[in-house]
Amino acid sequence: MTGIVVLIFRVLLVVALYLFLGMVLISLWRQMSGKAQVGTSVIIPTITLEPREFNSSSRTFKNQKVITIGRNDGNDIHFKDIELSNHHAMFYFHQNQWWIEDIHSTNGTFINGEKLKDPTVLFSDDILRCGVKEWKIMIGNQEKAR
Repeated sequence: MTGIVVLIFRVLLVVALYLFLGMVLISLWRQMSGKAQVGTSVIIPTITLEPREFNSSSRTFKNQKVITIGRNDGNDIHFKDIELSNHHAMFYFHQNQWWIEDIHSTNGTFINGEKLKDPTVLFSDDILRCGVKEWKIMIGNQEKAR
């Protein structure tokens, strides 16, 4: 008889433990999702790419967290250039800064004449070169300050 009582207490203890862990996980999930909603209200500054020495118009991107460059039509900036990979490089907004990363392109991505090896923070007036084309980068309202 005491064996059955002990077994029932064990089962009740395990059930109570799982209920407690479930409530803790639900509480953590609710807190994390609330913080995620607060983080989405970050204002993404515009980024403008002004072409240097080739006929094209400036490209301005507003409220876009990721911008891709490549030869493939699915990229945000795409053009035919044999030195450009299908998916060459990407800009992304992270930690309140614009970053650029080379996406394993064949001929590399260059900022201010230096080949990118790692993701790099972008600043206004940086010069980007992908393939044979170069752009001057302007971030935020700084393009109006010229």
